[in-house]
Amino acid sequence: MGKAYEVGPKLLLDIPDNIMDSIMHPNFGKINTIEFWTTVISILIITSIESLAIAKAVDKIDPYKRKTDLDKDLTGIGLSTVAAGLIGGLPIIAVIIRSTVNIHNGAKTKWSNMYQGLLLLLFIVVLSPIMRQVPLCAFAILLVYTGFKLASPAVFKQVYSQGTEQLIFFMATMILTLYTNLLVGLIGGLLLAMVSHMLLARVSIPEFFNMVYKSGSNLVKNTDGSYDIKIKGIANFLGILQIDKLVTQIPSGADVNFDLSETKLVGMTYMDYLVDYLKMQKETGGKVIISGLESHVSSSTHNRALKISLNNSVNKSSPRQIRLQNLANENEYQFSSQVDWNTSYLKNFHFFEIRPIERKSNCLKGTFEKLKVSWEIADVTFNEGAAFAAETFTTTLMIIKLNKKIPVFTMEKEGVFEKLFDRVMAFTGYKDIDFDMYPDFSNKFLIMGDNEPEIRSFFTDEIVRFFENHQIYHLESNGEALVIFDKIKLARTDETMALIDYGKALATLLDGE
Repeated sequence: MGKAYEVGPKLLLDIPDNIMDSIMHPNFGKINTIEFWTTVISILIITSIESLAIAKAVDKIDPYKRKTDLDKDLTGIGLSTVAAGLIGGLPIIAVIIRSTVNIHNGAKTKWSNMYQGLLLLLFIVVLSPIMRQVPLCAFAILLVYTGFKLASPAVFKQVYSQGTEQLIFFMATMILTLYTNLLVGLIGGLLLAMVSHMLLARVSIPEFFNMVYKSGSNLVKNTDGSYDIKIKGIANFLGILQIDKLVTQIPSGADVNFDLSETKLVGMTYMDYLVDYLKMQKETGGKVIISGLESHVSSSTHNRALKISLNNSVNKSSPRQIRLQNLANENEYQFSSQVDWNTSYLKNFHFFEIRPIERKSNCLKGTFEKLKVSWEIADVTFNEGAAFAAETFTTTLMIIKLNKKIPVFTMEKEGVFEKLFDRVMAFTGYKDIDFDMYPDFSNKFLIMGDNEPEIRSFFTDEIVRFFENHQIYHLESNGEALVIFDKIKLARTDETMALIDYGKALATLLDGE
């Protein structure tokens, strides 16, 4: 506009000319006060919990499936916080956004965090004259936006989807924290959860703790080398250490069956632990089954929601599940509405390499008899992002296991899917492949892969015409199978039937190539 507006120095970012001016040595004058120790304990608890949660989240999205040494991690954070405090710095804490961005851009080690820190330090030193011109309100906007994301309506909706009781715990903890302090909020939230578990279990206080700590849960080794764990009583966050002692006795790669039929209550934290163990054991070649929850009910359809046992209770199928069961009966397909936690095969597709899969359910299976090609359609729940920035999505997808090898590639509608996610593909080294002879096809689809000659030879004229004349799906090959889905939502019954027809037509075409 040709005009300049000056902002007073008090409203601009203040960066001292001499870095020594910003060093402040600790003052222990209030070491004998309650406020001092409340602050210390609050910082200790929050940094420890958040660091452990973020380490767990990073392990889930690490494409190399490495496990963080938590003892070393906490020791490093503790020593760093001590060093920072001695010169007036803030407590050191892990940041999920930084690690997630690094992994998405091909980082392989924790050195990437150090490089990012060095770049930030370099920017502060070199660009400090420019940064001094940034108004404080600009940084305030970032804080407000970040705060809103942590407590947006979507967060409340997500918590509510996990169960009514989870929303009560969440809101009570938040209100206590706002009106008192962080430590009181955490302790109050834990006490509320424990009291709620007592009321839902409908037992006395002494009996409740006996059912937690003296439940009689046991581990049995079978003659075939598999293990059965019979869990009894109250299975909630108070009993995590007990179940951990049992599973540590099980070798890697062994088959395990968790029987929860004699539990009075199963908490969400406990279910999280079992599912995480299931995934870890699956990666070593073992098979884990979680059974015995048929007579349990919950306030939510979320599969990890808090569950209580009611005698003679029957799980009712939803209208959609009934329609899918009827579809299976009419066409001699197999249908199961039960949750299947074993989703390791999906990790063979690049789309799910950095998107932790929670579960799959409502599985419809069949075979294209003439082609000898098996297929499966299921509702898959996965996470985008990690830790506090994670968003949960559920989509209906189809897996077609081919009887021949094809190139590894991904194909999606050009320019639309990217709007749904910040980073659709994590294909380091992959590039978009254009087909000059088929401009309409190239404009419609984004084809990516690392072996361009094989991909070009695979997309014959007949295959290109097929994709041009059919509905546009997201399609990906891992070399031996295809995964296909449309939008990030549950498919209606008619859409499921259309997906089966599409898969059959595509499999027939590929069989003739």
